[in-house]
Amino acid sequence: MSIVQQFFKQVVTEHLAQQVSDLYLLPTATGQYQLLVRTPVKILPAIAIPPALGPQVITYLKYLANLDITEQRRPQTGQFTLPDFATINFRISTVGDYHQRETLVCRLIYDNHTVQPRFIFDDQLQQLIAITTQPGLHILAGPMGSGKTTTIYGVAQKLAQQNKIVLTIEDPVEINNANFIQLQVNNTADMTYTNLIKSGLRHRPDVFVIGEIRDTQTAQATVHAALSGHTVLTTIHALAASEVTTRLLEMGVKQAYLQASLRSVTYQRLIPNTKKQLHALQAQLSGSKIWESNGDEWNEALAYALAINKITTATYEEFKTIGS
Repeated sequence: MSIVQQFFKQVVTEHLAQQVSDLYLLPTATGQYQLLVRTPVKILPAIAIPPALGPQVITYLKYLANLDITEQRRPQTGQFTLPDFATINFRISTVGDYHQRETLVCRLIYDNHTVQPRFIFDDQLQQLIAITTQPGLHILAGPMGSGKTTTIYGVAQKLAQQNKIVLTIEDPVEINNANFIQLQVNNTADMTYTNLIKSGLRHRPDVFVIGEIRDTQTAQATVHAALSGHTVLTTIHALAASEVTTRLLEMGVKQAYLQASLRSVTYQRLIPNTKKQLHALQAQLSGSKIWESNGDEWNEALAYALAINKITTATYEEFKTIGS
């Protein structure tokens, strides 16, 4: 095993317990490289890399992902797996900056069978599953690294166990699951979110899982799928549950269509419990609450978690200004 292979294996192994989500290889002002490690809670202090090792690691990961190792300016994306980490899918993105120095981000996607959603309140997952048995649009909101994909897959898995056909559309597929029909976006082949949703409707699934609403076309196609009588689970980046409808309206979704299709909006974050273990906390809105919310639901859930000693006062103070 080469020095480069040993280095990458050691980095991943040392941070698995912290559920590392992203690895960043970034050039510094001196031309050397540093490694940043993102966990669900924070970015850890930078790790200095010997001058020659940074570019070698980037080349090695690009080779594993079947990318062009000679191209160092244009953006490239790819993915790979390693025998030593059978339950992880590695997804990388590279680009050269204006100094023609290449940077790389490696995201670690964990197998759904090894990472199950854990909650501050166990009944929140059961409530979400109960809500999503209703046809219509169900949206999970929150920032990157808040466990949205893990939660949605956990809900979809429960629905699949109820003899429902689940079809996922993702960019890319993040978690392999043999119980789902899984489609992957490929813009080069004209397999866009919109076109795949249209094709997916012909398969007559009971449940759609649409990876993320990112633009007007995806938003409108997602709402159309929900209006056709399907259960649609999807995610969106938003600062609070009460802001989800605003974002969709800004994307051009007609309010009448949104009111007719939207069944639930859930805001989620990963926060440490009293044992410093990361668990999900949600603010759930359904029915008329979606349109009447003033954003207080998040702080109410957080305050209740503090009152029954699920979280510490420090955690409450840190997270009480978000999600509302």
